[in-house]
Amino acid sequence: MDKGSIFLTGLVMFFFLTFIPNFIDPYSTQLTFSYYMVNTPFYVWGGIATLIISALAFAGTAYYLRAYLPTFFGGNRAKIYLAISAVLALAFYYFTFATTSLNLFAYIEMNGFLYTFFSMLLNAFIIALSSILFIDLGNFLRNLTKAETSTSLGGSLASLFSLGCPTCGSIIYSMLGIVGGLTILPLKGLEVKLLSLALLMYGTYLLYKRFFPDVKINLVPSANTALIALLVLALPIFAYGQFQLMEISSSLGGSQVGGSSSPALGPASSFSSANLEGVDVYSVSSTPEALITVFPELKNAKTEQDVIGILYPRGAPTYSQVLGGINYDDPVNSMEYLSRYYFAVREDIRKNKPEVWNRYINLAAAPRGISCEFCCGVGPQGIDSQGNLRCGCKHNVALQGLVLGLMSNTDLSDAEILREVMKWKTLFFPRNMVALGVQLAGNDASSLSSLPGMVGGC
Repeated sequence: MDKGSIFLTGLVMFFFLTFIPNFIDPYSTQLTFSYYMVNTPFYVWGGIATLIISALAFAGTAYYLRAYLPTFFGGNRAKIYLAISAVLALAFYYFTFATTSLNLFAYIEMNGFLYTFFSMLLNAFIIALSSILFIDLGNFLRNLTKAETSTSLGGSLASLFSLGCPTCGSIIYSMLGIVGGLTILPLKGLEVKLLSLALLMYGTYLLYKRFFPDVKINLVPSANTALIALLVLALPIFAYGQFQLMEISSSLGGSQVGGSSSPALGPASSFSSANLEGVDVYSVSSTPEALITVFPELKNAKTEQDVIGILYPRGAPTYSQVLGGINYDDPVNSMEYLSRYYFAVREDIRKNKPEVWNRYINLAAAPRGISCEFCCGVGPQGIDSQGNLRCGCKHNVALQGLVLGLMSNTDLSDAEILREVMKWKTLFFPRNMVALGVQLAGNDASSLSSLPGMVGGC
């Protein structure tokens, strides 16, 4: 396989392996065409441009390595290299976007275009260098020095801790029981990628300098100095970030964000359900106002546990069977169902049930807290006056699906529906919602750090 073939194959492979997953999942496909292409096409074109540039970076690195190591890429090595790169590209894509519905455009919306661009670009370089190491991994492992082991394999392993979404969480950090994930790192994980890349570059240099002495790899003093400087800068940042992760994880008792089960929040409430007959929710203009309006019993709460007992629901709601069996005790899977339900019924309701659609617009197209405000910064209003989503995050879509489902399949009043929205929003954002409830009850909310900030990915 010649250099041109490596370049072209690498470009096509990296582009399609990272672009096609956006359309494999039905929800992600609906999200792309029903929301991003309509409302924020910049995210789509910016995402595609990011993938193309990342693919060029990968292919360019492969081209450069092929030029430097022509004997190494002889025979079937080039094909093996591309196969390994394909596997790594899929793995990196999954672990990076798993909490954002495997959707690149949702990731851009959560974290910004520049962060996504540099994250994907660094991933391309890391994949290119990691793949060349794995071709001869067996031979290397038998003969590696400590320096070569710590730099080459250490760089590849370090990259795993840079994967995920700073806004919605990381599967890897959650599996380790670490709360906060990339969010608390100074550069949201980019510093870990830089550390990984620096280790891989230096490790590759050490390995091929020893195993392929006939190949001249010229690292000029200035480049070598730059690598050392990068390591010196990245290591303290990485160490600080890991220290912060351990501190926060310890202070939160190892609670996992994104698990499918509900956090332990104490005994059930002794408060009865409020009578909302005659309650006017159309004067509500904020989430705190919505809470105190549909949960008037908050005024009688004396402690934090009282507030938790009032806001935090348990078991199956009365409407569970008409909405796919959703259950308060399983917020993650319930959110998955509601978000898919939204896209399944939205157009049918808009076209064929105008009374339901108009009622939905009147309630939800105002700052009444029917939104994902605590993870995406859109404020307390999740749709615009035309019924278009203001954010494609799964939390927001699920809450909109809940409102449409309750209006279509139950006889609940608007006040009762808003109360249900506040319950599910408490399940999705326990710490934020309970803190609001505690403040509205006139208590101090500073001791609520033991509650997860967010349940479920975007």
